[in-house]
Amino acid sequence: VASAVPDAGIAPFVTKLTMDGTFDRENDDIAFEWIFGNQIISNIPNPSVNVGIQGPFSAILIVKDKFGHSSNTSVQWVS
Repeated sequence: VASAVPDAGIAPFVTKLTMDGTFDRENDDIAFEWIFGNQIISNIPNPSVNVGIQGPFSAILIVKDKFGHSSNTSVQWVS
């Protein structure tokens, strides 16, 4: 489950993207990619994002295991 904490604020502020509860059913190691816009912004599980302008924002979390199986979800926040 992906989330942004906080998920709303007045710019500028920092939000933390989290992937709490994300796991692989076979307990394989997993890799994370957070995508914001058209670029990867982080390969760590819970990155922080500086929000400097007003607007709605979203990011996609892609989780992959060592066999190439993947899953994704999105998260939104607003300033």
